[in-house]
Amino acid sequence: MILQTHNLGFAYGEGTVLEGLDLEIPEGRITALVGPNGSGKSTILKNLARILKPSHGAVYLDRHALADLSTKAIARRMAVLPQSPEAPAGLLVRELVGYGRFPWQKPLAAMSAEDRAAIDTALRLTGLTAFANRPVGTLSGGQRQRVWIAMALAQTSPVLLLDEPTTFLDMAHQLEVLNLLERLNREEGRTIVMVVHDINHALRFAHHVILVRAGKIMSAGDPETVLTPQTLAAAFGILADMLRDPRSGKLLCVPYGLAAAQHDAARAPA
Repeated sequence: MILQTHNLGFAYGEGTVLEGLDLEIPEGRITALVGPNGSGKSTILKNLARILKPSHGAVYLDRHALADLSTKAIARRMAVLPQSPEAPAGLLVRELVGYGRFPWQKPLAAMSAEDRAAIDTALRLTGLTAFANRPVGTLSGGQRQRVWIAMALAQTSPVLLLDEPTTFLDMAHQLEVLNLLERLNREEGRTIVMVVHDINHALRFAHHVILVRAGKIMSAGDPETVLTPQTLAAAFGILADMLRDPRSGKLLCVPYGLAAAQHDAARAPA
């Protein structure tokens, strides 16, 4: 396991968000964090990235406590893409992607041949070579998200953490980003951890799923084992059928009602 937590807890002021979390992120796989709104998914990701400091417990990267590592050491092993990042006005694609090289550069040093090669590779992998000298603000939503992913790739970090990478994107751009992440995992061997809202995205693209509810892990493992009608009813309060996609062979979640509504109907007088 490349990332682990032990008895992880986190609180905002007096409000406990996470409590006693023991989770493991498998190396070289795509892991999806899923759960209802407010369940603590993004908080878990931010603790894994050391954006937030745990109230108690610890996060381990390659068996080293994250708290004991320098920021630069972490950045060389792990890249983070937050929710809805914004680029400074007028910044070119190549310039933004170049920010990913900061963990490897010495203070005030000029960009090296290795830096330029890493940027070129990140642009190529994300299909952005032709857009390198375009202002980021002129690109579509899906293209901009690919630029941020390219910046993370330019870090050449083996672990990539993404907080809701498809938020505010239409269906075509969502698939564009998710297909890219799948290819990066398959061809580059990147370990990817992403917070997702769409259960079908987790079923289709993830190898490992962590289902979170009220700051605790309900279940973790293979997507088809974790995401069942029973767990979806318990976590989300929905009734759903699971159908087999004839193209991919993966399961599809088809919600058809609210679990609470069925419960209320059963209790209603005849």
